[in-house]
Amino acid sequence: MYTETNYAGGIIGYNYGGNISNCINYSEVEAETNLAGGIAGYLSNAETDVTECENRGNVKAKGYMAGGITGRNREGVTIKDCRNYKDISADKSLNGGIVGYSAGGISYCANYGNISSSSVEGNPSKICPNSVGGIIGCLLNGTVEYLYNEGKISINNNSKIIDVAGGIVGEIGSNTIDSEPKPVVNYCYNKGNVKSEEYFGNIAGQELYENRVSYSYYLSELSGKGIGHIGSDITNYEESQLDDETNVTESITNNFDYDKFIKWIGNGGN
Repeated sequence: MYTETNYAGGIIGYNYGGNISNCINYSEVEAETNLAGGIAGYLSNAETDVTECENRGNVKAKGYMAGGITGRNREGVTIKDCRNYKDISADKSLNGGIVGYSAGGISYCANYGNISSSSVEGNPSKICPNSVGGIIGCLLNGTVEYLYNEGKISINNNSKIIDVAGGIVGEIGSNTIDSEPKPVVNYCYNKGNVKSEEYFGNIAGQELYENRVSYSYYLSELSGKGIGHIGSDITNYEESQLDDETNVTESITNNFDYDKFIKWIGNGGN
């Protein structure tokens, strides 16, 4: 096991710059506080590309932000063609199969591990509640597309703040409704069970502003709907709540694996 106080990574703890490619981590990774990743604890340089990396070791943060590839990436970072095969957990929250807290672009990635949070303490940020996701725990901005999850997603509802779980993204947030670049979720597929006693969705647990998700699908046998909740009732949010799903996601009966789903999307859903 590889352990650090924070910035714990199977390959690198804190990435100041430079691309990462064709890496595989087999070790367990644990951060005593925040930021744990199978490949990198924190991707801090905006000009970083992470491609064709795999995580095959369990990852845990005793605080916030754990991910199969990285605990956190900043705006401008791109992650492509990466996979997570092991369990990702956080004693608090903001953890995902690929990234815990994301402000960058993610594409052609898949998660096969279980994602869970104990949610023992509320996240003080009003942008993200306590959230977990099959690919991303909290998406602040950036375009994410062609993503796939088949792991189980769960959060224990122990905190005094909203606890959110999503099959692809736990929370789709941004600073304001007009924030640029807007977070965008396209061409995703979830077939993993999602569990939260508060907000949960088979694609996104909560979306602060509507119309950020399109062409995304979930297995029809799953309970719940595509987006758990649109709008926010987090303390001090002034934006209005929208309680109805906006028909940007739909269930499908096809039990695709990742490759078949990508081919299906490429053929226009045929």
